[in-house]
Amino acid sequence: PLDLRLFRSAAFTTSVTVNVMIGTLMAGTFFLLAQYLQLVLGVGPFEAGLWMLPQSAVIIVASMLAAVVVRRIRLAYIVSGGLAVTAAGLFVLAQMDATSGVIFVMAAWVIVGLGVAPSSTLSVDLIVSSAPPERAGAASAISETGGELGNALGIALIGSLGVAVYRSAMSDAEPPGADAALPGEAMLSGEAAEAARESLSGAMAAATELPARLGAELVAQAQAAFASGLQLAAAAGALAAVIGAVATAILLRHVRR
Repeated sequence: PLDLRLFRSAAFTTSVTVNVMIGTLMAGTFFLLAQYLQLVLGVGPFEAGLWMLPQSAVIIVASMLAAVVVRRIRLAYIVSGGLAVTAAGLFVLAQMDATSGVIFVMAAWVIVGLGVAPSSTLSVDLIVSSAPPERAGAASAISETGGELGNALGIALIGSLGVAVYRSAMSDAEPPGADAALPGEAMLSGEAAEAARESLSGAMAAATELPARLGAELVAQAQAAFASGLQLAAAAGALAAVIGAVATAILLRHVRR
């Protein structure tokens, strides 16, 4: 059973919250970013995976450095600073659009990783170290569960926000000179038109039923709508990270390592 007594410690509770927040921001943003790379920028699955490697390398190096730097700098400052850098990366990502290059987008993603690494590493360590030795196993389990919860919340919250913006944009869109809300909608089957409004992949599939010009117009509109969803999701994530940075600096200010 979950040992709720562990949450009496402010350091423990704050660290678990940071752990969940990081999982939420990373999973939700990645959920949308992977689709953006492949369906908007036209990057293949294998190439998209390769573009993700720089962030992984940055996370590894930054995590190792965090363990060294914490000996000289107060933990609260490092965790809070990491969240601030994460917010900066998400803010940069929020400036992209359907025509942004892959280098710009991945540079923003690397900045996110640079901030996430120290915050995640030290918060997980604090979760275990702030618990009594006999409850270290329970604390570790809570840390793992918090990460998984964050992943689920990321897709449910941030992912859903991005999808909601896409659907709203596609429902409200009315290109100049078109009587229907979507380019060539009158030429689409009911199922295809609905699929185009539901998801970017559905719009791209529906475009194959249209003449080349109208199909290209539908795809461009859908890609712009999806990019808008990613923009808002990244901006919301940046705001959450800023709030987390301020709260962490206050709540962990007395923790020393």
